[in-house]
Amino acid sequence: MTHWSAGAGTVMTHWSAGASTMMTHWSACSIVIAATLMSQAAQAAPPRRALELSAQTGLGRTFGKSSDRSYELASSNGGPMAALSLSYRSPYLFVPWLEVGWAELQWSRERPKAAEFATLAPSESKLTTSYVLLGPAVEEGPLRFRAGIGLYHTQVTSSFAGHTITPASWDMGYFLAYGVRVHDGPRYGWGLEATGLLMSESQLAYLGLALRVWGNAWSEAP
Repeated sequence: MTHWSAGAGTVMTHWSAGASTMMTHWSACSIVIAATLMSQAAQAAPPRRALELSAQTGLGRTFGKSSDRSYELASSNGGPMAALSLSYRSPYLFVPWLEVGWAELQWSRERPKAAEFATLAPSESKLTTSYVLLGPAVEEGPLRFRAGIGLYHTQVTSSFAGHTITPASWDMGYFLAYGVRVHDGPRYGWGLEATGLLMSESQLAYLGLALRVWGNAWSEAP
């Protein structure tokens, strides 16, 4: 029994020493892994609060009411667009934003409709809109969804026989956008965004794809 007890005590001593060594190594590894993950999370995490200034440009197509095209020589539904926006990013779910922009909705060149003007040069017409929008955005990882409401200043510019007229009107409408952040650095980034401008009174919808570049105008450390 004395030998068994001594042997058992030796075994228990070795087991305890081995277990203690394993626990020490495991604790050390856990501390290293935790420190590494926390460091990576701190580097990847965006600022808790930031004012994000972004610019975007792209092309789109207009859908809506059809017009008489029997006199058209050339036309296009859609064109370029450009916008500037300011967003307030925070730890909360919704990101408020304000945007001003411009888009070309339609363009056409037509021959004179009246016979007495048949010798005159064709007329050109362009339909554009300038807008001011605001609303919330929801971000999940690299994806961002925006919805908003605002005012559209729709203007027609027509040139005929050396004269230009520019009738315009204000229109209320809506805005939808779905984008992805391709590169999101601590100070700047870029991505793509599909946008939809919806003008209620004129019954027009402009759908476009834009390149968006942004940077932090101001940020608060976490």
